[in-house]
Amino acid sequence: MIIGLDEAKRHLHMTHDLDDETIVECILAAEAYAEQFMERALVPWDEEDTNSMPPDDVRQAIKMLMAEYYEQRTKGVVGTIYTKLPHVDDMLHFHRKNLGV
Repeated sequence: MIIGLDEAKRHLHMTHDLDDETIVECILAAEAYAEQFMERALVPWDEEDTNSMPPDDVRQAIKMLMAEYYEQRTKGVVGTIYTKLPHVDDMLHFHRKNLGV
């Protein structure tokens, strides 16, 4: 995981340990989404440096998505329109492989 449990809990403003397992699952899901969307592995970020990590905007997008997964972990939302966070995809878009730029 590139986003650790402590970092995720700070992002969520959480101090208890009751949901640690759920938070880790949300981190893994958010990281998997980012890798699939960008069509690249998160680590190593730079193929020439095996210790390289993703840039801050990618890490922030993953934290935002993780928080969304954590906060919306119920089966569905009743009585409202649910909108996916478009800015997460925007933050990841220019890091996609084979973008052609």
